[in-house]
Amino acid sequence: MARVEVPLARAQRGDLPPVCVVSGRPADGFCPLPVERGWGRSTVVRLPMSADVFERWHRRSMMRLRAGLGMGFCAFGAALTVRFPTVALVFVLLTLAMGGAWFFATWSLPGLTPATHIDGGRLVLGDAHRDFADRLLD
Repeated sequence: MARVEVPLARAQRGDLPPVCVVSGRPADGFCPLPVERGWGRSTVVRLPMSADVFERWHRRSMMRLRAGLGMGFCAFGAALTVRFPTVALVFVLLTLAMGGAWFFATWSLPGLTPATHIDGGRLVLGDAHRDFADRLLD
């Protein structure tokens, strides 16, 4: 893994080598990844990814979203059915299961993208694949 810096505007346009940032294989497309700029602002960069890496990233992102929504709805259902302990218990157990799925998805997402941050007008990719870094320097 390599530390790579690219101009932020170039990363926003997706003007990067067609090599997957994570696996080093030929990229099949771009992954829109939000990067924090500070003070609650973020910007979206387009990082090249292979289809299988993008599919895993997308699946985990959707799992996180769905588990978060499900957790909220189940907690609301538990609050509505508080007078019926058996039904409320089912909702509480579903809330805990959704919380576990949300935690798993949130915990595993950073491993599917390189560590990113913005330093001035440059995007810093903390652990990009070595093949991507080599092609970037060519």
